[in-house]
Amino acid sequence: IIGYYLASPFTLIVMLLPRTMLLESLLIMQLAKIGSIGVTFSYYLQKSKKMRPMNSVIFSTLFALCAYAVIQLMDPMWIDGLILLPLIALGIEYLVDKKARVNYIIPLAIIFFANFYIGFMLAIFSVIYFLYYLFFGTEKESMTIKELAFTVLRFGYTSLIAGACAAVMVLPVYFSLSLGKFEFTTCSDERRVGQECVLRR
Repeated sequence: IIGYYLASPFTLIVMLLPRTMLLESLLIMQLAKIGSIGVTFSYYLQKSKKMRPMNSVIFSTLFALCAYAVIQLMDPMWIDGLILLPLIALGIEYLVDKKARVNYIIPLAIIFFANFYIGFMLAIFSVIYFLYYLFFGTEKESMTIKELAFTVLRFGYTSLIAGACAAVMVLPVYFSLSLGKFEFTTCSDERRVGQECVLRR
């Protein structure tokens, strides 16, 4: 349940504020997430597209208030993906252009830890965006077959490292869900996943 709903760092806002301020703390958390979307997208625009700060603020505000973000305020655990999406995209660009690895590993590992479901979606996005940027988006004039192979290899093992960094959260969630979505502590006689199951009758 923590891995699905509560692992986001922004949950600390609700945990640290008094219980009497529950509604206010949820509002603060939502505003913090929407603001963080704008900050990360503005950073992406300035670093990747060389956009001037004022122009980046305008477009990042539009991105932060997109329909997906506004609608998902009722399910704020899904919003973390929009916060880390620009950082993952920027990390992929650095991975291809500058052979930098950390800029891609850290945001991908964080989203896998914060919400494995959205992390899985962003992993699919990462593969698609990497292929697009490698063949059509990069400013490099030409790449040899050897350079292409090493770039693909670099993307593969950095993605695995990011997944391994979040394994402390992803693996327990996987084993829990392997029992069934509504059977976190029990399983039938036919469904054993390498551990003893407690049968409740």
